[in-house]
Amino acid sequence: MRWIGAAAATFVAGWLLGLAGLPSSYLFGALLVGLAVALARPGQLVVPPFAFRVAQAVTGVALGAYLQSDALEAAADAWVAVTLVSVATLVLSLACGVALARWTSLDRPTAALGMVA
Repeated sequence: MRWIGAAAATFVAGWLLGLAGLPSSYLFGALLVGLAVALARPGQLVVPPFAFRVAQAVTGVALGAYLQSDALEAAADAWVAVTLVSVATLVLSLACGVALARWTSLDRPTAALGMVA
């Protein structure tokens, strides 16, 4: 029953954020609902490991789908600078994710994704 409530809240939050014109409204809606549930009732919604991995894969694909070829064409002239800044940002984000996993109860994949995304 808890999962039905969380799913319904996610749908409503995504729909409302979409009406407000926010891109990736359902992704942000799920993030906000997950944050609210985790803060209000920690440990109440436990995700099985297989479902957790599937959810991470779906999230990764959804995030990757937003990359458009027009953006790559616009950055083609400055590819060295773009590559250096992107690599530096990724390394810093992953290092922060490792630190977050070390000093909190988050596992490494979740902490790393949270810092990169």
